[in-house]
Amino acid sequence: MARDSFPEPKPPPDPPEDHTTIKDAGAPNDDDNPDPDPDHDNTGAASGTTIIFHGGQLVVVPGGGNKQAVPNPPNNPPKGKKSKAKRAKKGQDPVGSTTTTTPQISTSSSGNQDTASSAKLQSELQDALNELADCRQMMVILNSANSDLITQRNLLRAQVTDFTDVIASNDSEISSLREELDQAHFKLRKAERRNRYVDDSDRWKADAKYRKKQKDAATMLFGFPSYEPDEAGDEILKERRGAQGLVVKSVSVVTGMMNRFNEELFQTAASCSDLVENQGFEKASMSTSSRERADRVLGTRLVSMILPTIPRNRPLNPIAVQITIQAFLVHWCNSIIEAWYPKQPTFAEFLVDVASKLKVGTNTNICGKNTVITQKHTRESDNLFGDWVEEIIEDLCDVLSIFGWKIGGYSPGKKLSTLAIHTRLLSLVKDAYDIRTAMAEVSTSGDIDLVIVSCDTQFNQQIMEDAYGDRRTTPRKDLGTEEPEGTFEDVVATTGIGLQREILKPHELLELITRDIEMVLRPRVVLEYTLLEAFQ
Repeated sequence: MARDSFPEPKPPPDPPEDHTTIKDAGAPNDDDNPDPDPDHDNTGAASGTTIIFHGGQLVVVPGGGNKQAVPNPPNNPPKGKKSKAKRAKKGQDPVGSTTTTTPQISTSSSGNQDTASSAKLQSELQDALNELADCRQMMVILNSANSDLITQRNLLRAQVTDFTDVIASNDSEISSLREELDQAHFKLRKAERRNRYVDDSDRWKADAKYRKKQKDAATMLFGFPSYEPDEAGDEILKERRGAQGLVVKSVSVVTGMMNRFNEELFQTAASCSDLVENQGFEKASMSTSSRERADRVLGTRLVSMILPTIPRNRPLNPIAVQITIQAFLVHWCNSIIEAWYPKQPTFAEFLVDVASKLKVGTNTNICGKNTVITQKHTRESDNLFGDWVEEIIEDLCDVLSIFGWKIGGYSPGKKLSTLAIHTRLLSLVKDAYDIRTAMAEVSTSGDIDLVIVSCDTQFNQQIMEDAYGDRRTTPRKDLGTEEPEGTFEDVVATTGIGLQREILKPHELLELITRDIEMVLRPRVVLEYTLLEAFQ
């Protein structure tokens, strides 16, 4: 039969349009149709049914439903796009025919995303595990370090305990040594006072004998001087050592002398302040030595408060000048009473003085020959005090020069005994020397000490006296009042010398001798706010 006589086969009918797609999820795409149909419509994928061939089974996935396993014959190939492709290849699809199929859901992109996400999570998990391992290792190291620190802490605590015991033992030893040192200092002060007493008594006796020799001129001409018992020139020197019944009386006598001395010091400073003139701040001394001397004599607080308030063309503030002179005189009188002035020559200086007197004129003494050093008479006390007053005036002018002040009528090289201030200071120096004589007598003074309050000390009314309290307009604050800390007033300068006495008392429990201070006479001081009000 001829080939052309066979009828042309009909193409297979199109599959029903039920929006169903068959796909093998476990195998790759067909070689004939590797890519999805470009004419495929995705509008019905959400509502259609998807049948996936996976693991030898057909999985039916309805729109929005669950997967169901349906048996799939192994010899029944899937239909759909492959038949359509073959028909398109053969050109048997009728012109104008329309085929609607269910869109294919690809899992390759989602699988890649799952794989990347899984790899990322795996990497993060590995990092977390590594970090955890590092933390555990660090924890082990920290635990070891903590154990070492605990051991060191225990060792340090043991050392602190040992050191505490050592410090307590040292404190006890220091307290005992301090008590011994205080007792030794107390004995040394008594010995120094005894030496000053002997020196002053010998000087007084020598002056008395010299004056008596001058009166007995007839006896001195024949060369037979007669010495009668010396008469005491001061009632205080009549009291003898060991007279315990006179100690209380002598303390009251010395206290009265110091009271009168402070009043005289106040009057002397007031009269001397009238002689002070203001040259102006332009003529103030810029010498470093003068400033250091003023700080040492007057105190740094008083100097620093007066310097910024020095007027240029106005009269001086009389209170400021008087306080300055009072503080200056207190410093000098304290040195005289304590026998720090004049300076006592040392033994080396004494030898130098003796050696200087061995040669008289051109005659030189031969070594080994006896030499007698004679002196006609001792110096009179009046002349001695005059020299002291001249030194005091020169020092006062040097101190006042840093403020631009000067003493009226004073000029370098001028004879100071002619100044009006010389007579006023001479009487004050004599009274200071009398108190020195009384303080030198141990039994007479009852071991009394002078009291000078240093600047920047907080005011305490129980042991100090406000010298200018009646001039104040603001209430005073001191340690005796219940004021918050930091509001107490400071002392600027001392304008009146005080007296205190050491008392040795037996301790009731320890059976030791304790030292206590009794304020016999309160020192007079000037407070900071008092001076500030005076400047206003």
